Amino acid sequence: RYKQWSSLTFDQQQIAKTALLYKEETWDNVGTADIEMRLFDDLTDSQKIYAVELGFYEQTWDCFQNHYRAETWRELSPDIRSASEVLGWNQSSWGITKPTPAIYEQRWDRLSATEQAAATTLCYNRWPGGARDQLVGSFVHEGVKSQAARMLPKVAIAASIHTLLHIFI
Repeated sequence: RYKQWSSLTFDQQQIAKTALLYKEETWDNVGTADIEMRLFDDLTDSQKIYAVELGFYEQTWDCFQNHYRAETWRELSPDIRSASEVLGWNQSSWGITKPTPAIYEQRWDRLSATEQAAATTLCYNRWPGGARDQLVGSFVHEGVKSQAARMLPKVAIAASIHTLLHIFI
């Protein structure tokens, strides 16, 4: 996630609750919300718009919300597949409903540099200052922030159109 639940504004919490069906517990514990089992393309049109309002678009949702686990092994890009293998996944163990490898219980600072790099490729990071220090989804790295910033004008237009449609319908 970009922020813990307590750091979200009231409006952001309402969007997360009503449109994306999050609760504080599921927002702060990656992989526990049913909606995270879906790729961005599998969200409803309105869920996509609200996800965008929370700062997600296709790349950030698929990476940070479900860490590509809603894709099949064959659909993964070579770099994502390679990073997944470093973290203990293989074709038969991969999937959103499969248990995570034991390495996911390791503290971030106990992972090797190679393992940390692989985890970062899958949009995992140490949750700074959080109670949990395990391998958990966290904040975007600079490359993804830059991509998200470039998407904001397009997202703002889509959100504005959606708002206007609701006003006039």
